[in-house]
Amino acid sequence: MKKIIYYTFALLLVLFSCEKQEEGNPNPKKFTASKGFSVATVYIDFEKDSNVGSVVVERREKGRQDWQVITGTSEPIFDRHGYGNEGMPPGLIFEYRIRNDWPDDAEYSAIEEGYAYDIIPVTDIEITVANTSNSLKWNEGNNESFLNDVTIHFDVYRSEDSLGTYQKIADVDHDRSFHDDFYYLPELQGKTFFYRIDTWFEPYYSISTGAIAGAHSQNNDNPLIDYTITDLGQAASSSPGFIHSLETKEIDNTIYLGAIIDAGANSIGKPALYKLNGSLWQAQWPSLPNPDIGFTRTSFAVNSDKSYMAGISDSLCVYEWNGSDWSVNLTPDNLGAGPTNSPSAVSIEISNSELYMAIKQAPDFDLQVLKWDGTSAWDTIGGDVNGEIATGSIFEPKLENIDGTLYLHYIQDDILNIKHLDGTSWTTDLEWAQDHLTDIQLDKNGSELYFSSNTLSINFDGGVYRVTGTSSVENLIPNDAEWFELGVFSFTIDSEGSMIVSSMKAESAVVHYPYINVFDGTEWKTISDDFSGGTDPTGLESIGTDIYYIYGDAVSQGQWNDPTILKSKKYTK
Repeated sequence: MKKIIYYTFALLLVLFSCEKQEEGNPNPKKFTASKGFSVATVYIDFEKDSNVGSVVVERREKGRQDWQVITGTSEPIFDRHGYGNEGMPPGLIFEYRIRNDWPDDAEYSAIEEGYAYDIIPVTDIEITVANTSNSLKWNEGNNESFLNDVTIHFDVYRSEDSLGTYQKIADVDHDRSFHDDFYYLPELQGKTFFYRIDTWFEPYYSISTGAIAGAHSQNNDNPLIDYTITDLGQAASSSPGFIHSLETKEIDNTIYLGAIIDAGANSIGKPALYKLNGSLWQAQWPSLPNPDIGFTRTSFAVNSDKSYMAGISDSLCVYEWNGSDWSVNLTPDNLGAGPTNSPSAVSIEISNSELYMAIKQAPDFDLQVLKWDGTSAWDTIGGDVNGEIATGSIFEPKLENIDGTLYLHYIQDDILNIKHLDGTSWTTDLEWAQDHLTDIQLDKNGSELYFSSNTLSINFDGGVYRVTGTSSVENLIPNDAEWFELGVFSFTIDSEGSMIVSSMKAESAVVHYPYINVFDGTEWKTISDDFSGGTDPTGLESIGTDIYYIYGDAVSQGQWNDPTILKSKKYTK
């Protein structure tokens, strides 16, 4: 009986104790702190106790010890207490707890973490290009399901220089798209524009600056043309040093590549010649004619069983390779009226199985063309009594064998001269005055003669020209072609008469690379391919309608911004 009375008393004591705790020291029944779903604030939500009118909210930064009472409230709140109009620092984590505001010893809730939305910048801008407009869309970041009443804004900025000054052109709301229309602004049509999207919220003005994306207006780029692409891999490599003075030739349906490799800061390096056998590049000169001599400039010529190398170091060197050894040193003791020391330019070529050389040499640096007699001497071809074809300010003399005809071209006092050999004399094809010409390359389509030019000036873009008379040309590059920058790097004509050039493409003020354009007689088109991994120098040759493209590997560029690797591709129509 005593045990029953004792257990009954104990049970009543426990029930009484629990009832008193619930009435006098109750806990809030529900409590949450928002995690990134409000801008510049943290949303504190709770379910009120029916017997208690309000709660006390306390906060501390995560990792701190001391709690701070921020408010007493009877309704859910957006907390930015102590952080002014700018609101809570985005992404900073806070810890919260609440208790009923009476009695003073009311127990705290469990701790909840909360933080304000961290503005995510626009990182990807998709641009759709039309003739007179650019349509922009952006999709990264920027939550829209916010708990507090804010308006999201995207400020659109535009510039003609990716690193230049950007001008605000629009304030866009949550739609995340903008149509930049310059139909009624002809002065903007055809230009390259870069865009930046900045993000901010109203009434909280923290701004996040977005990424930059560029767009070329459609009438500033050529339409695309598809070729089947075959990667021919590495054409040449250099170690140590870099590669320069790239020269390519198509001889009897075979592609040859000459260059200087292993060059240092003074551009002195080793001569190299490669031949494309199917899809494999093979070195044609496994040894050097003189290992003790380095060259700054070279030229090569090839016939059915021999190849030749002419190079400039301190003096001229000319060698013959018989397929297994450097068997003959063709360096002359003298060339016509001048010595062989300190030549400034040399070019060799084979025509009708005979070796010719154009050379500009000290002391007067006049231009001569000579022919190897096959045994021991060089004979001057054409020119005056001393064999001088031209005197004065002469640059870039070059010989080219085109369809069995030997051509000579050079620049003299800003006049381009093109001649062809007729027997033992030179017939003038063109004398055309134009400043800033450089890197002239010739080719023919039937009986018509064409040439390309690079440029040495921002006031002259270079071009691709048809010779229309002995003093007149037609430029095939449109005057307003902003896609054509820095002139032609390399040039060829395929069997259907299409002009093919590599020129410079600018993706931004700091991103540029060579790419290939084709003129079919009606319009210019750009080969559809990713050219962004390329750099100068480049070479182009064609066999039938197939295009062979050699280019510097941009990734391999060293401290002098020259490549140490040449790569190659074949484009099949």
